Amino acid sequence: MRLDRIDTIDAASSSWPSQGLETLGTCPVCGHAGREPLLTELRDLVFGISPGTWTLWRCPACGAGYLDPRPDRATIGLAYAGYYTQEAAHSSGPVSAARTRRLACRNAYVNQRWGYSLAPALTGPVRLSAAQQRRADRVVRSLPAPSPGERLLDVGCGNGAWLDLMRAGGWAVWGVEPDAQSAARAAALGLSIVPDLLSAPFADQSFDAITLNHVIEHLHDPCATLARCQALLKPGGRLWIATPNLDALGRVRFGRAWRGLETPRHLVLFTAASLRGILAAAGFESIELLPPTDPARGMFLESARIARGRRLTWLARARVKWQAWWADRRVSREPERAEELVVVAVRRAPYRAPP
Repeated sequence: MRLDRIDTIDAASSSWPSQGLETLGTCPVCGHAGREPLLTELRDLVFGISPGTWTLWRCPACGAGYLDPRPDRATIGLAYAGYYTQEAAHSSGPVSAARTRRLACRNAYVNQRWGYSLAPALTGPVRLSAAQQRRADRVVRSLPAPSPGERLLDVGCGNGAWLDLMRAGGWAVWGVEPDAQSAARAAALGLSIVPDLLSAPFADQSFDAITLNHVIEHLHDPCATLARCQALLKPGGRLWIATPNLDALGRVRFGRAWRGLETPRHLVLFTAASLRGILAAAGFESIELLPPTDPARGMFLESARIARGRRLTWLARARVKWQAWWADRRVSREPERAEELVVVAVRRAPYRAPP
């Protein structure tokens, strides 16, 4: 049974400003004109702050999904009022001894696996489960510790918390953040922040690594953004991307209530194939789909809550956790069906003729 019974939210009672809509007609990933409607009458069911209803189309050529029509660049900010990245980067509350030990254990693994010197950290061998190791790898986005002077750019850096961590890990860091409030919080940490990647005054081949953590799905022109990233990376530089997966088992299970849709902030949703395709077209190679970081439980529980429009009973939670467990078993064999795609790619080095 699909969980797509959703209560009405106040934001759905009004429409998006008609002058603030743009129509595509073709896929923003591959340019193909053919398409089919995947989900209709979508609303902002995550934060309930955006008016209007939306249609998500699927491209039969590359498999990506996209909103059409969609908010234009001038009005998309209406969908981000009170967005979570505007929160402060650090909490001033007390930290428990158990949490401190978990952090020290995680940092010890990261230091040993990736070559960092993060503190606090335990000394000696560290034993983590495979799932815990994947989550720890995610902390540094599978980036090895830098050599002196290596530069890192985070596109969509939000409040700067992750860049602050990577600066402590030895990187020279820069961030891109269009939201003024989030950018101000990041700048308060002493970080260098620019509002727009495409117009930023960065020289070509000036970064060793670029990351986009749940950013590409928000972009009006993902092709132009990846082309810019390719130009900014040094040959052999690494690009790391995480994004919701349109082919996720949770998307099929929960339909319009799937948490990864986040209409209308998510303008484009990728599959593993379409993400590989757009990266290859932008000049990247060695494109690797990493194992899922987190189990499906969190996405399934949040999607079920969205579908029901209220908190889940203990019985409903138990059922959803059981469904998520089975989803994880399947994803272990089919990683392209995970709730999230995490990909690492390398900028193609220029061709050199053999001597």
